[in-house]
Parts: sequence; structure tokens; C-alpha cells
Amino acid sequence: MLDTTPVTVVGVTPRGFFGLEVGARPDIWVPMSLRPVPPSPRLRDQFGVSLMARLKPGASLDRARAEMDVLNRARVEDLAQMSTNPVWRQARLGVEPAGSGFSTIRQHYGKPLLALMAIVALLLPLSRAGLVAGLAVVLLWLLLSRERVEGGLLLAAAAVPAALVLGWAFTRPALVEEGAAKADRVSDGRLFGVVVLVGAGLVVGLVFLGLRLGLDTARRRGSGRALVVVAGVGAAACVVALAIAIGNPVTWFDEEVTGTSCSEVVNDPSRLGSPNVNNRWCWWNEAVDVYSEHSPFGSGAGTFEIARKRVRTDIRNVLQPHSVPIQQLSDGGVVAIGLFVLLVLAGAGVCVAAVRRLDGAERAAVVALIAAPAAFIVHAAVDYTWDFLAVAAPTMVALGVLAGAGRSPVPFRRRTVLAVASVLVALVALASFTSPRAAESSVRKSTRALDDRDFDAARDAADRARILNPLSVEPIWALARVDERQGRYEAAESRYVQAVELQPENPETWYALGIFEFQVLGNMCAAYEFLNNAYTLDPAGSQWVPGGELDLARDAVNDGACEP
Repeated sequence: MLDTTPVTVVGVTPRGFFGLEVGARPDIWVPMSLRPVPPSPRLRDQFGVSLMARLKPGASLDRARAEMDVLNRARVEDLAQMSTNPVWRQARLGVEPAGSGFSTIRQHYGKPLLALMAIVALLLPLSRAGLVAGLAVVLLWLLLSRERVEGGLLLAAAAVPAALVLGWAFTRPALVEEGAAKADRVSDGRLFGVVVLVGAGLVVGLVFLGLRLGLDTARRRGSGRALVVVAGVGAAACVVALAIAIGNPVTWFDEEVTGTSCSEVVNDPSRLGSPNVNNRWCWWNEAVDVYSEHSPFGSGAGTFEIARKRVRTDIRNVLQPHSVPIQQLSDGGVVAIGLFVLLVLAGAGVCVAAVRRLDGAERAAVVALIAAPAAFIVHAAVDYTWDFLAVAAPTMVALGVLAGAGRSPVPFRRRTVLAVASVLVALVALASFTSPRAAESSVRKSTRALDDRDFDAARDAADRARILNPLSVEPIWALARVDERQGRYEAAESRYVQAVELQPENPETWYALGIFEFQVLGNMCAAYEFLNNAYTLDPAGSQWVPGGELDLARDAVNDGACEP
């Protein structure tokens, strides 16, 4: 008898098995009850049932989950026709191992603790672009998610302790400033670990309080309104504070945003409150100048380092203008920036279509995946994330998953031509990545062989580098050095001329030819012409010093070196 109701015992569990919930020790279980459950305010909008089962022999947990996902999609479609309550459509049928019991601790506290770690990790490096990208991703998630209130509460539960942790960390120079002694970093690092644990305890306490209070329909509506009010008041306060602080917006923009000396902002917590874009403003303007000189098709892919030397105002060498869109404009002109815009629009279309196709838990997963391309495009506006495979590859993989998410599987058909074409494209892409690096390695081998006076090996390595990267001048210079060491000055001179013809807008090719004429051949007339061309292409270079080769060659020309 169970509460005066006769029941049938269907089995006895093995010794040591205590059910699904860790810590619970019930005497009996009711496999499933169809009797009405007494109403509870905390459970008014919650629906669920837990079943225990054993896997069939040979069946795996992954297979069970896959089949349950199929059943879940069918269930959602049926419920969508029966009820308009979104709670039913958001529920899912999950499969979890329960051999050692099932605990809800990770389910309840895992995400808030991860949010705490994410906020601390995002702000501690003092990256303003990373902060903006993170805020953009959070805002996008709140706009797209159907669990905005829950997400906002989770974020608030993590943000308040994170602010306390970071507030302490920003007062420790050893944690946030460069040049600190290792002993200080180790000491403050230990304290930081303790402070983070205290912050995690605060997160757990806030989440525990929220779970005790529950989130029924009325409290959910009130919490949502409170979050909107707090966010609105915070945004308004920031706008008012900014308006008071900046005064004249024109002067403020010129002095604070663009900067006057293109110098870097100091790397301490104060940089988070500075709108100065560092020396990027100078690089962006230089990139625009490069495009203006080579419009409408740009200066060529990957040529910003060389092309900017004509317009740069300092001696720093910069590979990219630290902005992917501006780099596309500088390198490839209107064609490249047009293709980049089309790529962005195509990615946005993929994301929008994926969100519209899916519902429930799958839609939430898609919204999470959209964070990758969203953060990438925001950060790419002020940095060269395009050049880093570790950043670009996951973004492209996420877009690929989003493109196929929710689509019906198509029947397999053998497409030999498509398969061969795909392999060829992959091989070409792989070669484009590896051949320049292999060429650099061969140039280094040539230099080492030349130091050992192994002229044949040095020439072979340089020839191999020339084949691997025929657009680079480094292999040509390596061959010129071999000819020069062997006393074949005429052949060496032709190599330097060949490098100039390959890259006539590169000041280094003119400079190398001019130095050869000056130091080896003693031809001051030719040396002045070539060095002056190099100076025209790079007037701010560090190689131009008073009394240097250019000045000496100019003096020789003035003394009649070019006269017959």
C-alpha cells in the first residue's frame, strides 16, 4: 500500500543505486504517475518528467541522443499545433547518463560561473576592441534569444561579482601593467585566485537566491521590466557623463579619438575609458592615401607594408592597417571591398536564415553559433583578424554549420567532377599557404650554405626558393649574394636589377641595387640615381642618415661623377 493506494512492485534496484538525484536516498520510486499534481506557484509554468532506462545491448549514448532529437522535433511540431504556449516548444527530450546519479548543480550554476570567467577574461587584458565585440555579442544574443529575461538575470548575477573582482584587479599593477617583477606577479596572482573564488561564491549565492524565489509568469514579467529600466538608466547615465566630460565634441574628437601624435595609449586600466584609437588612425589614413594613389584597383594584395612607405610619417614598419575593410580597400580597391561586403552580406543571410528555420533548443544553439561571426566582424573593423587562421577558421566553420542547420538531408549522389574540383581547390589553397613559408626556409638555408662557402648548395637553395615563390625578391637577392661572393659582379648586378623590375615600387629593391653600386662597383652616378629613387619611395626610412651613402653619392655627382 502507498498512501492507502495499492501498488505493484515491479523490481528491486541493486545495492548502492540511489536514483537520479545525487544525495537523495528514497525508499521507493513511482515509475510514472498520471494522478493530478497539487498546484504550486513555483511549478506553474514548469513541465517535465524523468524516466530511467537501460540502453539496449550494442546501443550507444550518442545514438540514443540522436534518436531522441528526432522524436523531440516531431513532438515540437505536434505541440505547436495544439498550444501557443512557448514553454512547450522550448522544452526538449534529453538523454543523460545516470549510473552515478544526476545532479542539477552544473545545470543551475555552470552557466553563471562561465559568464563570470568570460567577463573577467574579456576585461582583464584591457582590450577595448574585445570589450566592444563582447558587448555586441551579448546584445545580439539578447535580441535573438527567446529567453531574454533568463539571460539578462544570468548576466546580472555574473556581472556584479565580476565588477568587484575586476575592480580589485585593476588596483594591482602587477596584474594589469607591463614591466612588473615576476615575484609581484606571482604574489598578486595568488591573491587574484582567491578573489575570483570569492566572486564565484557570490555568483552561486545570487543564483541560489533566484532559484528559491522562482520565476513564474508575473515575476518574469517584472524582472524583464526591471532589467530594461536598469539598462536604460545606465545607458542614459553614460551619455550624460560623456557629454559633460567631452565639452566641445569637435575638439574632443580631434584630440581624444583620432589623437595628434599617433602614439599608443598607455597599457593600464585607464585605457578602457579612453576613446583614442591609438596609431590606427594614422594607419587608416595612410591606407586611404595608398588607395588614392592606386585607385580604383588598389596597390595589390598584401602590399600595404611597401606602399605606405611613400606616405608614412614615422619609421615604424606596419604589415596591415589594422582594419580588414580598410585593408581590402587599400590592397584590392573597389573590387576587393565589394567582394568583402558581399561576403559579409552572405554571412549575415546565412545567420538570419538559420534562425528562421529552427526553433526551441536548436534555435538557441544557432543563436550561440552566430556569436562567432558577429564578434569576428566587429573586431575585424579595428584589427587584422583576417590574417589569423586560429580566429578566421572557427568563424568559417561556424558559418558552414549555420548554413546546413535545420535543412533536410539530401540523398547521396556520386559527383566525381565536384569531388575532384574540391580536392584541387583544397590543394591550391594549401599550396598558397605553404609555398611562401617553404621559400623563406630555402632562403635561410641558402644563407647558411653561403656562410659555409658551399656555393653550389647556396645557389640550389635560392633557386628552389625562386620556384616556390616567384613573386618574392628574397630568392633573387640570395642568388645575387652568391654571385657577389664568387666575384661575378656583372651577374650579381643583373640580379639586383631583376629584383627592381619585379617590384619597382618597393624602396628596398632600389636601395639594395644602389648599395651594390656604391659599395661593390663604386659607380657613384648609378648609386645616386638608385638611392634617390629609394628615398622618393620611402623618405621617412631609418636608413637615411646625415653623411650616409645617399649624401656621399650626391656629393660625388655634384663633383662630376656622372660626367663622361
